Amino acid sequence: MRLRVKRLLKNGEYLVSLETVSFGWAERWRIRKFRAPKVDLSADGLGIHSLSDMGLCIKGRSAEEAERMTDRVTQNIRDTLTELSARKKSFIRDRALEVYARRKKLVLGLACAIAIVVAVLFTGGNSTEHAGIQDELSTGQTPSAPATDVPTAAGEEVIYEAPPAVASGVMANYQDECRDDFTRHTGARSRSAGRGSGSTGSAEPDFTITAIPEALARYTQWGSSASAPLGQGDGRHFKLILTSLGGFEGPVTLGVLSSSPLLDLRLYPAQIDKLPGSSTLLISFPPESVPQMCPDITIVARGRTSDGTLITHEKKLVLAIRQKSSYLGSTWHVSPYGSDQSGDGGWGSPFRTIQRAIDSATSGDTVLVERGLYKENISLYGKDGLVVASHFMCDPDESTVRSTIIQGKDDGWVVTIGRSENVTLCGFTVQNGRGRNGPHGGGIYSFNSSPTIFNNVVIGNQNHSGHGAGIFCYESEPTILWNHITENSNYDGHGAGIYCYRSDPDIQHNVISGNYSSGGGSAIHLLEPNSAKIVRNTIHSDSGSAAVVLYSSGVTGDFRVVNNTISGNRGDAIRFFGGPWYFENNIITNNEGYGLFTLQGVGYLSHNDVWGNGRGDQTLDYYGLSEDLIANSGNVSVDPRFGNPPHGNFHLCLSSPCIDTGDPNIPVPFAGGQRIDMGAFEYTHPDAISGDMNRDGFIDYGDINYLVRFLSGTVPSPNPLEIADVNCDEEIDLRDLGRLYRFLYYYGEKPCTDFKPKDRLTER
Repeated sequence: MRLRVKRLLKNGEYLVSLETVSFGWAERWRIRKFRAPKVDLSADGLGIHSLSDMGLCIKGRSAEEAERMTDRVTQNIRDTLTELSARKKSFIRDRALEVYARRKKLVLGLACAIAIVVAVLFTGGNSTEHAGIQDELSTGQTPSAPATDVPTAAGEEVIYEAPPAVASGVMANYQDECRDDFTRHTGARSRSAGRGSGSTGSAEPDFTITAIPEALARYTQWGSSASAPLGQGDGRHFKLILTSLGGFEGPVTLGVLSSSPLLDLRLYPAQIDKLPGSSTLLISFPPESVPQMCPDITIVARGRTSDGTLITHEKKLVLAIRQKSSYLGSTWHVSPYGSDQSGDGGWGSPFRTIQRAIDSATSGDTVLVERGLYKENISLYGKDGLVVASHFMCDPDESTVRSTIIQGKDDGWVVTIGRSENVTLCGFTVQNGRGRNGPHGGGIYSFNSSPTIFNNVVIGNQNHSGHGAGIFCYESEPTILWNHITENSNYDGHGAGIYCYRSDPDIQHNVISGNYSSGGGSAIHLLEPNSAKIVRNTIHSDSGSAAVVLYSSGVTGDFRVVNNTISGNRGDAIRFFGGPWYFENNIITNNEGYGLFTLQGVGYLSHNDVWGNGRGDQTLDYYGLSEDLIANSGNVSVDPRFGNPPHGNFHLCLSSPCIDTGDPNIPVPFAGGQRIDMGAFEYTHPDAISGDMNRDGFIDYGDINYLVRFLSGTVPSPNPLEIADVNCDEEIDLRDLGRLYRFLYYYGEKPCTDFKPKDRLTER
């Protein structure tokens, strides 16, 4: 056996993902013969898992704890394989006995059939045939207690009627049906128009099946009463009521055929004398029979029509019996292939909806959601410490976020977080929130809570007459990190991206773009915060009167707007009122309105680049601020020289004047330069890459633009010059431009790989 183990330290927790990769030939033989046996990891809170297809995500508070859990899981797998080896001999013996029993039944059946044919040929009497059939069906059917001995609950009865085509589907998809929590009944159902006691034509006898419990496919949990007599609450039986219909004369003889020796079938009565009438079938099973699938139980009815013809009518049903999982873990699993009815939230038996898992979870648990589309509106109310996350938590792949979608099914918020402390929402695409007929509705709503919302895509949510189409926070302390908030719309309100009222938000490292708000704050709108941190966000291409609106009527508070890039918005970049607001190391450029606008606001500016704002030739960098405030404290007004703004690349180029010009009192992030930079991104790409003309660390359209301008003599040469020779012919000309264009847009060859960067980092 070989396991793949991956370890990851994320947000202070140690995550270990473990999956089976391969087995030896002997191990594969055992697994196949014993039909994918299970490994019981309930003691570690991990549920029961299939040995042949295992994938786990173990979370520990320390590296030692995660390692201990990994060792215990590995040991349990080895123990299971050892047990299979011990069962190998008994398995072969049982198979031999089973083959012998089948052959014996076959011979006996053929003998009985020959005897019946001979008897019919010599007797030729219908009455004798009828009596023989009745005796045959009644043999071995011990009458049970009357139906009233079995407790029933109101509302638990349901009539099953299924088309004949279902039978072949159940038999052909045996393994798939074992995962479903429902029963399919099959049988031919044909009725004549003249059925009834006065009918003159021939008609088949028919009946319906009423089941208690409703679903014959059932998880059953054994308790202290497992040895109690049948019908006294031990949960080890099913009750079927067989109701005969019209279409025949005289009594109807009933019988049950089953190939499973583990089921105890009791029918009372075996013959319905008065029509219409009913019989009760009790199906009981011992605990050792779980799990099992019985696809070939056949209920047989024989009776005569009004013209005296004896007709046999059969219906098949599928009975699936599975023991309820003892899963008591703290991680609740959700899958688009799970079931809210039969699932228990364990890894091998996930729920279908996220809300079902949230309702089952308690404070401090984790709801782990597989990739898929979930059309629902979920609510987290009073769930302190609950983590609701996609598999991005175990494997930080951006495609996981894009393919794990919570799509609003009804009007209102897609995700509601209420009166909960330390709730985490991670790794989802949240879309289709709608507030059409009132102020409520959108992507994520938090009230009286302290959620952490990170690594999500909040897209395509709408609010027609309220605020905060993307994220709305009321009297909360949200931490909003590393999200992409885009294409959300407020048609008659404020704060299309993020709207916070009387809250203390911490908004960092988000990309907020393409949102529309008829009022202010198309990206961010803060109203009466007690404190606020807006740090290293990229805000671009938003539409409204202003991208960011900050309003505080008080005169105290910690309000900081630090290292953000706000560019290319159709309105003012920032409007602020009240305060005091602290603006440090921001790049505010190329917005169609004012860069910084205030009316009676208190602001402190330090090391910001505010440049190129306004429409046409009109410069609108500042409004309402004193010249002294702007001229001092390292503020500049220069082209920041981004990599490729039209395509969302706001990284700084090597020649940017915003590198190493931020506030020297603010610490430099990891991998930064000697001094902090302005804007949302530190310049961390000093090594030269062939084709990266503007040296922003990316090869994109910005490099094509730079090479065009270099060839026309309007910009300095790339540094070093060799990175512009993308076809390695020792010349820089239009052929290099053509190769770079084909690489980006037509899957052409990569830029030349002969160029070797210098041994030391290129100087800035």
